[in-house]
Amino acid sequence: MGKFISNAIKYYKNNRRVNKLRRQGATIGRNVVISDNCTFDNPQKLKIGDNVYIGNNFYSNCIGGLTIETGSIISYNCTIMTYNHDYNEELFMPYGLANVYREVIIKKHVWIGINVSINSGVIIGENAIIGMGTTVPKSIPDGSIYAGSRIIKEREEKEVKYDLLAVRAPYNPFHLSKFSRKIKKLFNNSKKEVTFSKIKEIYKDFDCLSMIYRFCENNPNYTADWKNEYVKYSK
Repeated sequence: MGKFISNAIKYYKNNRRVNKLRRQGATIGRNVVISDNCTFDNPQKLKIGDNVYIGNNFYSNCIGGLTIETGSIISYNCTIMTYNHDYNEELFMPYGLANVYREVIIKKHVWIGINVSINSGVIIGENAIIGMGTTVPKSIPDGSIYAGSRIIKEREEKEVKYDLLAVRAPYNPFHLSKFSRKIKKLFNNSKKEVTFSKIKEIYKDFDCLSMIYRFCENNPNYTADWKNEYVKYSK
């Protein structure tokens, strides 16, 4: 019961944070996790896709525009700035009164490590990884692993089948209880293996993949084969 209550609290706190940003003008997709102590100034310029995770103590002033596309993961203590001071102003030192606004775009399936700072105008390409403690002053190509001040590896392009957050996002424990009863009934009336598509037919909520993961995690006789997309019962 303790785990059930703690999961329920986590789920509803996250929903409250997401819904507050939507009311302030942000565009946010499904299955998004925004952790504690995250700050989004000017959220009306914020766009977040599906299955995105943002860790604790994140900060961004979104006034220049911030887009975080589907499936991206941002670890804790990260900062993203979408504007800078105009240091080329002739009349003032060390910088002028005007600001320069430049949108930041984090494309699909990016992983950003702990304590990363991203400058205005940066575009981080699909499937890229930014190493912990890195400052990112320039755009990063697709599939690159960027750490310190250089690209240290180019990852091979491959098909992305599942977003991590589609599987491991915070879940509604009431949904999981309902799902568990239905999937066990399905196995009682079928063979030892059931496909994901068959499970989806009986449970139409968008977080079905998350439910499969949690169900198998809590019921060790059941295992999910993600490559072949079926759940297997071992007894």
